[in-house]
Amino acid sequence: MARSVLCLLITSVLAAAQPPEVPVPTQLVYVSGYDPSISWFALGADGGLTPRGSVRAGTKPSFLAWSPDRRCCYAVDELEQGGVISLRVGADGALTVIGPAASSGGGIPAHVSVHPGGRWVYAANYRTGHVAVLPVGADGRAGEPIQVLLAGIKAHMAMPSADGRFLVVPCLGSDHVAVYRIDLAGGQLALHATVPMPAGHGPRHIAFHPKLPLAYVINELASTLTTLGWDAAAGTLTPGATIPLLPAGFTGKSTTAHVLVSADGRFLYGSNRGHDSIAVCRLDERGTASVIAHETGGGELKVPRNFSFAPGEDLLLAASQGAARVTVFRRDPASGLLSRLGSVAVADKPSFVGVMALP
Repeated sequence: MARSVLCLLITSVLAAAQPPEVPVPTQLVYVSGYDPSISWFALGADGGLTPRGSVRAGTKPSFLAWSPDRRCCYAVDELEQGGVISLRVGADGALTVIGPAASSGGGIPAHVSVHPGGRWVYAANYRTGHVAVLPVGADGRAGEPIQVLLAGIKAHMAMPSADGRFLVVPCLGSDHVAVYRIDLAGGQLALHATVPMPAGHGPRHIAFHPKLPLAYVINELASTLTTLGWDAAAGTLTPGATIPLLPAGFTGKSTTAHVLVSADGRFLYGSNRGHDSIAVCRLDERGTASVIAHETGGGELKVPRNFSFAPGEDLLLAASQGAARVTVFRRDPASGLLSRLGSVAVADKPSFVGVMALP
């Protein structure tokens, strides 16, 4: 009896001495930029961010994209001889580099995306204007490009359409959006159309409306937003109205960066660098955009380059490239307005923040 009690006491003491298990989070926030490391944080329901880990990935892993099954991640290394780094996503969300980087097909790659079918990765090279198609191997690693095309001057994004039949590439220096048809058998691109945009406005990123045949291009140099008709079957873009994203009367220097549309199709968000705000736009039943607010996070946002929704879109996270912080906002689904919840310090010059639910 005494021995049993003693064993029970020893077992209790040993159990108490063990560190408590850290639960695996359901959502992780990944931050990257001009620091060699990619960091990730657990995202709490209250918007709190808890550091979970980091991994060195090249030199300047400035933009990230995930495979459709969320088991692999890809980063562009923003160098004169650009690269695409492949990483495996562990069960706990930790990233591990898979083999050597592949070429991005040009210089200073600014954007990476993955085909909806997961078979190809696309890189847009800002300095050289090239867009590259990289095949994805059985281990998830992006291989050397199978095709490199000159899309225009300062290609800034390469975004596949939702059905995977077309790739759209806004070219900031050419003031056009190049549209490519994708060969679904071999992955090759064929130029389908070159759509002119307002002269001198500098088209940078594009977002598609989730319910209407529309797309929205944010123009970096003029700080404007252009609405375009999008015929998904034909792969045609038709430019429409262009509106300013800066407040009336603002006279300082500012450029725009990123654009997102909410899943319900009622709101659009664009980042202003200089005015240092997220422009909140209401979209009416026809998809017409009108600015209703400029959120600055109480002055905390500094050169907000990239931002992302959390799953469910109740939160929006913005990376301040000029402040080395990620700010978390609560998003009101009824009004579309943002309210600051908090922030966390990150490595210098963050250019990307993304939120991923673990597979």
